[in-house]
Amino acid sequence: MPTLELKNLDISRTIFIDTRSLGYYLISHVADSIHIESPARIGYIAEENPDKIIALYCHTGVGAMEIAKDLRERGLQNVYAINENFFHLQKLGLPIVGEGAS
Repeated sequence: MPTLELKNLDISRTIFIDTRSLGYYLISHVADSIHIESPARIGYIAEENPDKIIALYCHTGVGAMEIAKDLRERGLQNVYAINENFFHLQKLGLPIVGEGAS
């Protein structure tokens, strides 16, 4: 499975994509992440940035895993999923911003 380990992640080479609905993104999200729900648009971002790690996240990790798996099967090997609950991401060291951040 195309999962991403956060402890050794080079954040300067990573594009974080929030695949949740826009409402959840507006409440809180990983700092500097972008909101994209469309797998096709995520694929375009991955194609345009082959030197970057495309890190997908969602509520539980399951949806992000499905999108990452599909895109990797299409040859986009720089797409990964963060297989974690969104509310656990801050504990793993990712900065969360927005009014829902603790």
